[in-house]
Amino acid sequence: MGKRGPAPKPAKVLKLLGSGSIGTRTELPASGKKPPCPSWLSREGKAEWKRIVPKLEALGIIDQVDRAALSAYCETWNQFYQAVKTLRKEGETFKTPAGYIQQHPAVSILNAARQALIKFASQFGLTPSGRVGLAQKETENLDPLTEFTRKKHG
Repeated sequence: MGKRGPAPKPAKVLKLLGSGSIGTRTELPASGKKPPCPSWLSREGKAEWKRIVPKLEALGIIDQVDRAALSAYCETWNQFYQAVKTLRKEGETFKTPAGYIQQHPAVSILNAARQALIKFASQFGLTPSGRVGLAQKETENLDPLTEFTRKKHG
């Protein structure tokens, strides 16, 4: 049987969005502490890890148990990146020895990685709809010194 509706958002994300309908569902609280970056990630995977993990940590919506899902997201990003590079270099089609034009295998890799990235990203609030309201709530929680500095220096 198919899945009904969008995946539920963590209570911390709902709170940041200002939702009053957090409900009574039980969920393990996120510690807000980032997991260590796996040494085996690809270069692009590590770069993506370094880009997103500090943002998730600042929002307090990450936990050390998220390491596997974050690793999978980052390696999926690497697959997407590598497929884009390959297609730019080699083109989206190629000619077979028999003279037929076929789609490059990297097109399928790119499409599968794109779909997986969107699913992973939605789990961590890394999509535009996942960020609606988060930036406003984040600036509302600034300490007075940071707020003063931002206003003074733009």
